[in-house]
Amino acid sequence: MEVIEQIESLLALREEARIKDKPLLIWEPRPSSCIPPNLQDFFQAVQKVDIFTPNHVELAGVFGYPKSEPPSRATVETFALNFLGSDIGGQRTVVIRAGEEGCFIADNQTREWLPAYHEPTRVEGIVTGSSAKIIDHTGAGNAFIGAFAIGYLSTNSIYDAACYGNVGASFAMEQIGLPNLSQSEDREHWNGANPLSDPLLRLKEYRSRLKRSNEGAEY
Repeated sequence: MEVIEQIESLLALREEARIKDKPLLIWEPRPSSCIPPNLQDFFQAVQKVDIFTPNHVELAGVFGYPKSEPPSRATVETFALNFLGSDIGGQRTVVIRAGEEGCFIADNQTREWLPAYHEPTRVEGIVTGSSAKIIDHTGAGNAFIGAFAIGYLSTNSIYDAACYGNVGASFAMEQIGLPNLSQSEDREHWNGANPLSDPLLRLKEYRSRLKRSNEGAEY
């Protein structure tokens, strides 16, 4: 499979350059490869990576789930956990990006859904709340993975990394293409947001929201 060849080539180049640190390998499969004939190849490929992160439609496609309807949360969990099976071997994390449902994270200790930052809120059919800021989903998955990687390397926690990922994706959905650039008091702003401080503020707000939600669920 192509991804296996790429990983082996990458590791060989790092060894040639005498880079001893182990890289963090995150695999986002190509959508066209997510078909049932490739299932066994996928099981082999995940043994080579640290984090496997298809979206929910891509994951379901590997198992032959019909594309006419999105898979349920229960279906996503069932399919995802196949890649943590003891018969596959190794230690890895599975992160399923599921659009407005947020993401499902799983490893040998964790099984959890985290909501999207822009949670869908509708009043009489009208989208309200922060979800009204969504303009275009293009690139949100890539932004999620990049932010997840930074979060994981910073915290060594897949839960915290998923928080980073959901916040990163939220910014990507608020424009079409590149963000609108503006200047104010010698500071650069993207869509009116400070790219250095606002992501951290949004991350703090998102974590607070999750904490309140978890505390409410305990009652």
